Amino acid sequence: MSCPRAACLAAAIATACLAAPLRAQEPAILQGLVVTANRQAEPEWAAAAHTTILDGAELERAGIEYVADALRQVAGLAVARNGSFGAFTSLFLRGGESDYVQVLVDGVRVNQPGGAFDFASLTTDNVERIEIVRGPASALYDSDAVSGVIQIFTRRGSGRPRGSLSFQGGSFGTRRWQGGLSGGSRSLSYAFSLGRNETDGILDFNNDYRQTTVTGRVQGLLDEDTDASVSVRYEDRRFHYPTDGSGNLVDENANSFGDALSVNIDGGRRWTDVFETRFGVNVHESDSGTDDAPDSPADTLGFHGFKSLADLRRTTLGGRAIWRPGEGTSIASFEAGIGLDATVRRTGERSDRDFSAYPANPVTLPAYTLLNLAASFEVGADRSRPGFTLTLRLENLLDESYQEIWGFAAPGRAIYVGGSVAAGGGEG
Repeated sequence: MSCPRAACLAAAIATACLAAPLRAQEPAILQGLVVTANRQAEPEWAAAAHTTILDGAELERAGIEYVADALRQVAGLAVARNGSFGAFTSLFLRGGESDYVQVLVDGVRVNQPGGAFDFASLTTDNVERIEIVRGPASALYDSDAVSGVIQIFTRRGSGRPRGSLSFQGGSFGTRRWQGGLSGGSRSLSYAFSLGRNETDGILDFNNDYRQTTVTGRVQGLLDEDTDASVSVRYEDRRFHYPTDGSGNLVDENANSFGDALSVNIDGGRRWTDVFETRFGVNVHESDSGTDDAPDSPADTLGFHGFKSLADLRRTTLGGRAIWRPGEGTSIASFEAGIGLDATVRRTGERSDRDFSAYPANPVTLPAYTLLNLAASFEVGADRSRPGFTLTLRLENLLDESYQEIWGFAAPGRAIYVGGSVAAGGGEG
């Protein structure tokens, strides 16, 4: 899958949505509501399943760039990454296997066949919120949702047009930037983002990681009772790794690569105050693989000199009829301009296996404690001047030496400093 192909598909979908006639009506406000628990918006207190919501604005203020890092802060979730940034990242919910969690992006199922999902490249770019539902949900989300569901929602635009541009740099040769444009009237809203993440990695050689992410969401009203939305997320990544299966530094050019496109088209009509029908089309496509050319003429074809490719194409059609007796729910919200966040994460001893020998020997990963600090300071924008935000994030402040996977060292102390500027916004 190529970037031009993804861009053309996104442009075609957005053009179709914008061409439809629109009439004035406020889009739905989802603060205080949960969608994932029962596949429809309802008050958080009314959801039977244990649900946690992570707010995208708060993650942005804390300088958290990856969904996996956000999920590390949630009780009952364990995240394991095979070494440096970009390495395969698994999530374990309530003690279940990593393929027991259904992962959705705007309603699009992104798990691989069999249930596995790599969180390494899933960023918080243009994310409005993340919903985590604990407990079995296979009745609603099929067999992948044995221990729970995680859904990422793309931000909805509102108010006057607003543009933003942010930069961040720090330890391990990290460079990040992201640009965004959002806004919305009573009949049409939009939010788009483009971001690039680069790092040299934590190992001595062949450990760099590069990723580009494009996201967008357009939502509008076709008439007073009919709404439609289109959301798109595309990512392209390449991760270099010098390690073998036991974490030894042996390879100078091995790398994994991939790209993924997710598209959600959703429409609905409210026939009465209590009855509504909705129809959706979800598309997910991904191409991924591994490239490990011989390091030199002396490098034999044993475990070196190979290339693998994997393609996934999935299209889902769905329709629902919803009956909601009683009055709707309206919840107010507010924004804060300054933030300070400190987290302490203690991980006890865990069992693993050492694959450097055959058969693999059982080993015990020692306990470790991580201290992370994040701070942000915002100078609010108005119609006459742009707004500026300065962010500071310190990870593993105590420089703890630890492993999440046996044989693969995790990053040490890291400092990231960033800033962003935004212009526009406010009431339309």
